[in-house]
Amino acid sequence: FASPRLVSVSLKGLLGGHSGADIGEGRANAVRCGAVLADRVLAALGPAHVRLASFRGGDKRNAIARECFLSFLVDGGDVPREGCRGCEACAPPRPASERQSCVRRFRDVVEECQEAFLAEFGQREAELKLRIESERSLDGSRGEAALTPGSADRLLALLLGIPHGPVKYSHAVPGLVETSSNLAAARDLAAAPPHVRGPDGKPPPARYELVCATRSTLLPALEAVRASIRRLGLLCGASVLQKAAYPGWVPEPDAPVVQAAAQAVQAVTGRKPELKAIHAGLECGVLAEKNPGTKCVSFGPTILGAHSPDERILVETVEPFYKATLGLMERLAQIRA
Repeated sequence: FASPRLVSVSLKGLLGGHSGADIGEGRANAVRCGAVLADRVLAALGPAHVRLASFRGGDKRNAIARECFLSFLVDGGDVPREGCRGCEACAPPRPASERQSCVRRFRDVVEECQEAFLAEFGQREAELKLRIESERSLDGSRGEAALTPGSADRLLALLLGIPHGPVKYSHAVPGLVETSSNLAAARDLAAAPPHVRGPDGKPPPARYELVCATRSTLLPALEAVRASIRRLGLLCGASVLQKAAYPGWVPEPDAPVVQAAAQAVQAVTGRKPELKAIHAGLECGVLAEKNPGTKCVSFGPTILGAHSPDERILVETVEPFYKATLGLMERLAQIRA
């Protein structure tokens, strides 16, 4: 590039949340939004005038990504003419009044994406902020790294193609997400401090790890989604590692232990509890898988903002939960007797 510039962009302020319980709310995923931005930037300027230098976002596999950070190498020259293939043979030169710098066009795309994200998610993601954090000229002798166009295409194909959000809602329980997948994180495994360079004076090549978490109450449906992710990864030239899936747990609201728990809670609170099925990886599924025929129930104090920095517990709900647990144990002892 002519006088290349390194431009860093951040996406912050998203709600994030639990990748099961909150996945059906339509919250924005920072990793997916970051991929949309990168795709639009590369399409607007072309590989001869911009390169994706770094991409990272999200954190834990069981949380919806709240933040994403990207950097680009941007040509310090003007936006090419329509149809230009990146050479320097365009003639006659355009007058200054008709020129737009690549960096200015880059800024325009960022602003357009901010408006598009707010139009799509703003009713729920009021604190969403997409902004350029820094911009600086580069010393060409430093050998700043960037993904090749082919590598960037494969990375973005995965980030935009891997399923995220509800895949299917339950036919038996209205409004319950039955199967979902969470595009949880993107990590640069070869990220190195600025002073680290290889024998050729350049940074080590980028290696990215994408983390997903798929959930379902039905094992065949879960494995079908996992298979689609694996196929997409292999198609894009990635190595795919899939650990054993978290077992599902089919709701059984009429099970004796569930009814006993409802009675115990009502005895403490004076109110009949609402029985719900939630889309989350509870230990009940693991216990039921290891002990076929086991009936399970899950209840406890009120937790808000699960799997996010805002996670908190309502302290006043802890004591009633403890008393209800004692009451449930008494009822179960009577049933066994």
